[in-house]
Amino acid sequence: MEKFKQAIRYYHTLKYLKASQIAWRLIRKFHKPQISLKLNTLKVAQYNHEHWMQSILRGKPCFLGDEIELLSEKLKVNDDIWHLSKSKDKLWRYNLHYFECLLSQDASNIAKGLQLFESWLRMCRPYSEDAWEPYPISLRIVNMIKCQLNNPGKLSAGMLESLYLQARYLFKIPEYHLLGNHLFENAKALFFAGVFFEGREADKWRRLGWKLLEQQISEQILEDGGHFELSPMYHVIILEGLLDLYNLCQYTQHSWPEAWSEAIQKMRYWLKAMQHPDGEISFFNDAALGVAVSPQLIEAYANHLGLPVAAPVLEGITYLPSSGYVRLQKGEAVILIDCARVGPNYLPGHAHADTLSFEFSLGKQRVFVNSGTSSYQDLILRAHQRSTAAHNTVVFNGMNSSEVWGAFRVGKRAFPVDFKSNEDAGKLSISCSHGGYNQGKNKCIHNREWILSETSLHVKDSLRGDSQSSAVANYYFSSGINLQDVEKDQYGLALEGRKAHCTFLKASSHASKKSQYYPAFNKAEDTTSIEALFNNQIEMKLIWGSKQ
Repeated sequence: MEKFKQAIRYYHTLKYLKASQIAWRLIRKFHKPQISLKLNTLKVAQYNHEHWMQSILRGKPCFLGDEIELLSEKLKVNDDIWHLSKSKDKLWRYNLHYFECLLSQDASNIAKGLQLFESWLRMCRPYSEDAWEPYPISLRIVNMIKCQLNNPGKLSAGMLESLYLQARYLFKIPEYHLLGNHLFENAKALFFAGVFFEGREADKWRRLGWKLLEQQISEQILEDGGHFELSPMYHVIILEGLLDLYNLCQYTQHSWPEAWSEAIQKMRYWLKAMQHPDGEISFFNDAALGVAVSPQLIEAYANHLGLPVAAPVLEGITYLPSSGYVRLQKGEAVILIDCARVGPNYLPGHAHADTLSFEFSLGKQRVFVNSGTSSYQDLILRAHQRSTAAHNTVVFNGMNSSEVWGAFRVGKRAFPVDFKSNEDAGKLSISCSHGGYNQGKNKCIHNREWILSETSLHVKDSLRGDSQSSAVANYYFSSGINLQDVEKDQYGLALEGRKAHCTFLKASSHASKKSQYYPAFNKAEDTTSIEALFNNQIEMKLIWGSKQ
């Protein structure tokens, strides 16, 4: 029986893949490309340096004494780091090989990064695991070229030779089996290398990079400006990449499609709509702080490049129909809501089972938060963080709304339907349903409605179908918010200097419990959640007063 269930899960996972993804995965499994390590005279292209605008610099130093800190974890820096890093998870090792430290605001950090790269040249030979995989190669190529453009003359002849060989190898191994943000990064790196170096080989990199960018930008950037993997974190990463490409094209006087400028403007608007009043991103699908740069740095960079001011996000209902997210804003109250699919059908690797979840801020204080993302490697923690139970939504009969499994896989998935919105009498409301639970012996459709005014948030859940099975509505509070029981169905709390209370109606039972919030990779914060059990219907009301 278990093998049959596993076969069904694989079927619902694989049926969405493109035939090309399967073909390329087989090719990569049985064919390991190699390159010539011989170099003739390589030549760096010369342009008018005055046209390169300094790219975004990272404020937080990577190097602290004799250690490097990445994703909240440290390791001592010496030639052994490449061996010792094997004890870290793969994402940490990837970050070590990105060499983002070369984009530091601190000149001493750049110098230490270049010393570390000298060690990398000695210890990380071609084709070695992690170091020579296409995604780290792609980010490292771009980071090194941006370092050289920001600080002419920083890269030694040996570094430039290695950079050339890395581009030569990347040309052989774009991630056609993965697609998405990985293929975008491959394309961007090939184009960067193709215009940075001169010669017929570099021209091939440039042409392939540009061809892939033309394909991927039109596919990956949705009409409403969202990145199609539907993660605010990856959205910022892709947007910074597009701004870097714009910068590079201005510098090299390469043609730049007007459609890409329009895509950048839409992406800037989407990012404004999907961030909290504290200026940082929301946590839908894989998202965490400290991986992508802040939205403020993105805006400053776009302005520095002379791009038009992005359209403002106005109070009221902001519906992003292509991506499926919604923003409700009334006064200082902001709700961000997931009425979205889990992502592209053929690429849901960064998806969570978070359909109809939401986050809520009052002023600059986050109140309700999805639990976040802190690991790709710890499969037990990863399973929890991707689960419906880790988000502000409803769990029916112990199931996930979408069948997330493994580190990056999704089988059966929820599809939102029946979206409605209304603005009337000083209140904003939207409703939506999904059928992710409409399967197996116990079936139901989950419908949720949000109603926002300047002093209250009302969330109504209803289940249509099987009325015998139990359901749980979870509400996760941001760390730092303390709950106090006031009476049977009510909890007191303080929000931005205001007294507030949270009430549950029609629940069979409810209780507060200790939980954890994961705002960054390898980081957990203690917090509180409320777990409310119900059958057919439940309502949550959060009411707050004026500032004292």
